[in-house]
Amino acid sequence: MARKETNPYGYREFYRDLKAGRLFACYVLEGEEEFVKEQALQALTAAVAQGPMQAMNVTRLNDPGADALIAANETLPFMADRRLVVVRESGMLSGKAGDYDEEDSAARLRKYFMQLPSTSILVFHVRGSADKRKRLYKALADAAKAGQCALVTFDQLPESDLIKWVERACREKEVTCPAEMASRIIFRTGSAVSVLKGETDKLCDYLGPGGTVDEEAVNAVITSNLEYKVFDLASSVLQGDGQTAFRMLDELLYDGEDRLYLLALLGGQCRHLLKASLLASDGARSYDIASALGIPEFAVRQILALSRRFKAPEMARMTDLCVRTEFQVKSGAIPDEGSLEKVMLEILSMGGSHGKAQGAAGA
Repeated sequence: MARKETNPYGYREFYRDLKAGRLFACYVLEGEEEFVKEQALQALTAAVAQGPMQAMNVTRLNDPGADALIAANETLPFMADRRLVVVRESGMLSGKAGDYDEEDSAARLRKYFMQLPSTSILVFHVRGSADKRKRLYKALADAAKAGQCALVTFDQLPESDLIKWVERACREKEVTCPAEMASRIIFRTGSAVSVLKGETDKLCDYLGPGGTVDEEAVNAVITSNLEYKVFDLASSVLQGDGQTAFRMLDELLYDGEDRLYLLALLGGQCRHLLKASLLASDGARSYDIASALGIPEFAVRQILALSRRFKAPEMARMTDLCVRTEFQVKSGAIPDEGSLEKVMLEILSMGGSHGKAQGAAGA
């Protein structure tokens, strides 16, 4: 089967062709989204190796050289139309090759890829991203141009797709999850689907069939990632709630988080505050601001509410304070110890929250 374009070819195109019964003689599954990549391999396995002889028609190899790979791929299927050959951990696509000559194997496979048998489907499953400088990858790219191979890249899913994934995962367990709640879950956990699955499973077990995801359930069950914890910390600082902010900071430092890294994240939140405020003053809608900042719309609404406590020069000063302090620590001008706390106290002193800052300092 030939295809005019080889890029971009992601999970949508992969499932579109699989659903239509269009199969390639060879696949490269690579990219950072491991969970979706593994699901795609399972779907391809189910589509190719069917019936009672399924186990007989799937061969799994770990970093094979050309001889072992070609021998497996040339083996005829047993009472089936095709067999599947899955290659993992190939040193010819990432890392270092095993006990074979990588250059010789890649050269031989380049020729082989142009005349692949119709009785086998060869799949290279790459952990992470493939090294596109490798000779074998270049050979596979040429095979893709000839319609022999599909180079499938599994990038992190965009938020719109992640929301649909969470909604569907909840629906399968008879739990209703509104889109905004799905967005909150993603914001708290990050975009790794494997993490989202674990958190969504916990949430559905907590609510039970017939339940509906709400903010209370999300707060009770979902484990927050570091960036969300810093978002919460920054929100407390910007609200003038020094007591809560310093309690959160103590917990983060106790968990071993780096003070300088936390300072950089706080600086990022201050930049978001300033940018959101400026965009809103120019008439931008919350949806547009969310797109510009790369954060959910509900988070934009929260940031805009916080921005009303400050004037634009104050927000610019906060951002500059974080950047300047981070530079001073890195250059050795000031010690790391107490640097973040000093920044937090100064921000707390703005927006009419000086009294709360003093209370936090004495806590």
